[in-house]
Amino acid sequence: RSDALPGVPELAQEIRARYPAVASFYWTISPEKGDAIKAHRETLLAGKPQIREILDGIEFLIGTKTFFQTNTIQAERLCEVVAGLREEAGHGPRPVVLDLYCGVGTFALSTARRSPGARVFGVELVEESVEAARENARRNGIEGVEFLAGDVGKRLPEAIRAVGQPDVVIVDPPRAGLAPDVCRDLAALAPAQILYVSCNPAALARDLAALTPAGYEVVAVQPVDLFPHTRHVECVVLMSRVDE
Repeated sequence: RSDALPGVPELAQEIRARYPAVASFYWTISPEKGDAIKAHRETLLAGKPQIREILDGIEFLIGTKTFFQTNTIQAERLCEVVAGLREEAGHGPRPVVLDLYCGVGTFALSTARRSPGARVFGVELVEESVEAARENARRNGIEGVEFLAGDVGKRLPEAIRAVGQPDVVIVDPPRAGLAPDVCRDLAALAPAQILYVSCNPAALARDLAALTPAGYEVVAVQPVDLFPHTRHVECVVLMSRVDE
């Protein structure tokens, strides 16, 4: 909670010298106590400003203000599950996909890479994540994907205008789940399939209950354990629109 850094830069260099796997060493200052990192200011003392991870054959640049799963092995499995369910749904070689809460572009870029003719549009609140997603697309030579920064609830109409009627909507919201207005707009949009990636079973159950009366049924549910020996679990749910 202090701006003073006595001996810390030297400590950072020593840690990186002893443990080469440490890519970056940041000093963060927070105005409040807590177990979450909410940095008021951060200083890179040693190493690089970003780290790199390979997922689904794509190199991702990840910064301190961007979201990425900490368990890379299981994140790879999560990506495979999402891709598998989307491909099983079947929408031809040129699907239109909307990726909400897209982060650094994990699912959006995977979709665009696996389906070169696809049109993919990602929406994400955190500007740093959107900047990283665009850079990740550029670095990997992935085309047919665009990203928009802003609140999903407010930017969804703009995303729809840009991409048109989507075949599939992927949502990967924070623990709170989908906001009521997003659930309502998603139901009104009426895509053929919704792929819901959830880190909170309670919020997931609530949102599925809200989408079911709008004409959707759960086709598949696949849990993925990213945090072994804890109560936390990710779930991927495929919902399909029921034909009238």
